[in-house]
Amino acid sequence: MSQRLKTAIATFVAAREKKRALKAAFDVKAGKIQEVLSRLETIIMEEMPEGVDSVKTDEGTAYRRTESSVAVEDWEEFLAFVRKEKAWGLLNHGANKSEVEAFLAQDRTVPGVRYARTLAIGVRKAAEKGEK
Repeated sequence: MSQRLKTAIATFVAAREKKRALKAAFDVKAGKIQEVLSRLETIIMEEMPEGVDSVKTDEGTAYRRTESSVAVEDWEEFLAFVRKEKAWGLLNHGANKSEVEAFLAQDRTVPGVRYARTLAIGVRKAAEKGEK
């Protein structure tokens, strides 16, 4: 094995570990900042006069906005509705990768789906001495 390959793997492992550590530290700090922002949003919402949609200050403008989200709670009921109403636009387009792979493992095809596999490199950190 070449020294260049050994060095590349060692550097890869070290860089990946550094990236994980930086991301973990960032996530902790960002989480604390998000908590502060959430508390401040509550204060702004409470302090904003009733019937006023926005408040402009020298520091910035706060405004009310409506956010929405959707989650399917009963897939069978939802799918029956979509079929009955022919409301196909309610569905997201996509295929479940693990289910497609299960079909392919049985030498079955899934029409209308393109499946691709690419070769990539994975690198594992060597076990510390005494670790298994």
